[in-house]
Amino acid sequence: MYDSINCLADFKEKALRLGAERIATVGTAALREARNSYEFVKMVKDKVGLDIEIISPEEEALLTIEGIKAGMEVPGDFVAFDLGGGSTEFIFVVRNDTRLCSIPLGVLKLSDLISSYPPSEILINNTRESVREILSSITSFVTTLKPFNYLIGTGGTVTTLASIDLSLKTYNPAMVHGHRLSFNRINEMVSDLSDLTIEEIAKLNGIERGREDIILPGLISVLEIMHLFSKDELIVSDYGLLEGIIIKEANRVRQG
Repeated sequence: MYDSINCLADFKEKALRLGAERIATVGTAALREARNSYEFVKMVKDKVGLDIEIISPEEEALLTIEGIKAGMEVPGDFVAFDLGGGSTEFIFVVRNDTRLCSIPLGVLKLSDLISSYPPSEILINNTRESVREILSSITSFVTTLKPFNYLIGTGGTVTTLASIDLSLKTYNPAMVHGHRLSFNRINEMVSDLSDLTIEEIAKLNGIERGREDIILPGLISVLEIMHLFSKDELIVSDYGLLEGIIIKEANRVRQG
């Protein structure tokens, strides 16, 4: 908890130093689910002076789609998803209808299933089965909304996959945004990373420090999402929840 509070204090100091006039602090799945979320929110207010707004899954999905739309024009029907640490939000924009849903599919939760590296085939299969079980809750929902043209992914896990595929030594949003990943390529990445130790994964180009133990469950999750939607290609969006929050705050300022 105290590490998170110190991190927020550092972010606030940096934002003010860069001239920020308004700071928005938003909590998602972790704070929605935590038993001590009220205590944490109060400590952040008392020690850092920031008011955390814990948003609902529905609002998280809406803000995500606002961010994605700000970054790219998508012709035709599409489904977007934001794969996070504790949950995944899906936004269906199909036949002039927008529907939202959130499921407890998160890479931090899944990382507990891969207890050793290189992981055994049993650990990989157990992770895959867990992802499929969670995704089964929206199978009937997905069936009613097929077909659609494009599948778009956003969030740190998906952008990291693009960064690995591009072998970027330094993250480049312009190159990541709009990058396309095939089902076969992601399947290859699952196979490649399954042969590596944590230390070897951490040294790969494209891996952000701290993501080395969650990227493999993230890859498996994306692969299973693509399988569920019968899509051979994923479009990566660097725009998402963060940009949606910025748009929301800008609208608040304009409205007085």
